[in-house]
Amino acid sequence: MNSDPYNSNTQTTSSSSEHQPPNTSSSQSSTNFFRFARPNDYFLDSDELNSTEERLEHETSPQPIDFYAVLNVERDADAEEIKNAFRRLSLLFHPDKHPLESDKEIAKKKFQLIRQAFNVLSDPVKRHIYDTYGVEGLSHNWDVSLNVNDPEAIRRELFKVQMEHQKMDAERLVQSRGTITLNVNASEVFANTGTVVSDDISDPSTQRENSEVKEKRQAIKLPQGIGKASVSHSWESKLSEATSLTIQGNASTGNGIGGGSVVGTVRHSFSHFLWGEFSAIMGIQPIFQAKAVRNFSPNKYVSLTSTLPVTTRLPPIFLFDSGNRFTKEVSAYFRFCTGVYSLYPLWGPEEFENGSGSFTSIGIIHRSKKQSQTVLEIQAGMPESSISASHYRHLKKQNIKLRMYIEASLNSGISLGVAGDKLVLPYTRLGVGANCGEAGVSLRLQVTRLGQKFAVPILLAPKYDFSLFLWAAFVPFCITFAVDRFVILPRRKKNLRRKLDELRHKNADLINQRKNDAISEIRLMSENVARKREAEESKNGLIIVEALYGKLSKTNNRENSGTGVDGSLLDTMYIDVTIPVMGLVNNSQLHISGGHSKSHMVGFYDPCLGERKKLRIKYKFQGRLHFVEVDDMTAVAAPLRAHLIEMV
Repeated sequence: MNSDPYNSNTQTTSSSSEHQPPNTSSSQSSTNFFRFARPNDYFLDSDELNSTEERLEHETSPQPIDFYAVLNVERDADAEEIKNAFRRLSLLFHPDKHPLESDKEIAKKKFQLIRQAFNVLSDPVKRHIYDTYGVEGLSHNWDVSLNVNDPEAIRRELFKVQMEHQKMDAERLVQSRGTITLNVNASEVFANTGTVVSDDISDPSTQRENSEVKEKRQAIKLPQGIGKASVSHSWESKLSEATSLTIQGNASTGNGIGGGSVVGTVRHSFSHFLWGEFSAIMGIQPIFQAKAVRNFSPNKYVSLTSTLPVTTRLPPIFLFDSGNRFTKEVSAYFRFCTGVYSLYPLWGPEEFENGSGSFTSIGIIHRSKKQSQTVLEIQAGMPESSISASHYRHLKKQNIKLRMYIEASLNSGISLGVAGDKLVLPYTRLGVGANCGEAGVSLRLQVTRLGQKFAVPILLAPKYDFSLFLWAAFVPFCITFAVDRFVILPRRKKNLRRKLDELRHKNADLINQRKNDAISEIRLMSENVARKREAEESKNGLIIVEALYGKLSKTNNRENSGTGVDGSLLDTMYIDVTIPVMGLVNNSQLHISGGHSKSHMVGFYDPCLGERKKLRIKYKFQGRLHFVEVDDMTAVAAPLRAHLIEMV
């Protein structure tokens, strides 16, 4: 017999589940592990299109009943755990257990739901369909014969059947992305000279050159001040489960000169550990490019990229890239590029300067748990060698992404920049950034929406000017902050509250129905729970003193909770779930599964649709008071020493 009153298995389970929400998503793709380590632009593109409004709409739309929550089992529960959960609930809600006709009808309705959850989760095929496609997937006639002992075979077959039975619309098949860039030369505003083309306008050759440039600008209809305009658009289509095709078109014009290219890329995943892609770039000088990536583990990868001009006059350029994660926070990468070279007389001309564009770089990446990342890189090459550092931070609560960088080069001197973007409207991010280096001082404005990007880089000075850079970074950020704080944020709060009220009103009937169901369920289980409480009290076991669920503050308690004296649930932001939680106690042990909203559990409902909910439990174990509070999606296990309230 174990002398420790706190079950060690329960303690281990709870300690990992209460403080870390269960990860219900698939394993992280190792190919994306170093995604943020190699930004090509100091501007932060947004891959997260889910705005606060979208999240709110998802949360405030009453979701289908969660079968795992109904049975109070984890998503990885085995057949025996599911069967035991079904038996426990059957003892409470089987119609034969309730002699009164009114109670029998209520119990019958609840028992049908419990049986449906058991039938789905105990069947490997139905369970996989439910886990993958939800309740709607169960209504499809899949008409497949599967090996139930092979989950991977089930997954492959269901994917095949889904592709045969359902036509994906064009929006899902084609992922469209576009960029429009207008480079604006505003250096005249910040300079004493009257022209940006030349410092000496008295020179006849300069005047003739200025006139020619002006004629060319008028010919391509670019306004004065706009030095360059470019357009880029791409779309991606799935050719198969493992193969995708991306087509990208680029066009640019400036100073009377225009150009364009078309890039086609085919990517194929050979396995979870190996993928490759082939690109053909059709432009003034066509280029072929091939890339292969091998993931040896989720923490280590190696890639090799080969670039070859169509003329094949020169040997291909190779880029070797390798990365490794040493800890959860620290990783590193190594790159080597051959640059342009000649293998005369086998391949290439006799007189050629080898090594142009070659480099070797080493980088260290540090990621913190607070959505931030710091990268330090040292590069040595021909003709450029440099050392650079960058810092990225995601202020999740404010929906702001910030990045700062500094680079010291032997040839270009010191370059530095700062940029940030913020979600200002659903699916829309507004960004601003400033850059200072050998090319001068520039300000960049950017709007991103649903994969489409409009950017306006503005040249403020053609030379290095640190004081101007500070103004370029400080003033726009102050203006953006003021507009966001005093205009956008109040408007968004108002719209969110209005939308929340509309959705609550729209789903009022369903909310009341689930509320009444919860009242009935609590009434049906009250007698059984009372006997369980007496049994726990007799052996000084686990007794639930108080359990509240909903939007909780420090002052919430049972005296002003959502349960009235007569047992009715009042219209408030939280409810008393002491009886349902006590009903989950078995042999002085409490386990509430995670990975789902607790509003779907027996005796629960959602009292504050759209708000972030918590479960707070006060309980006694061996006569000592304990306390625990967890988020809605987090599992609970008790008793634990960590829950013990120290007596003064």
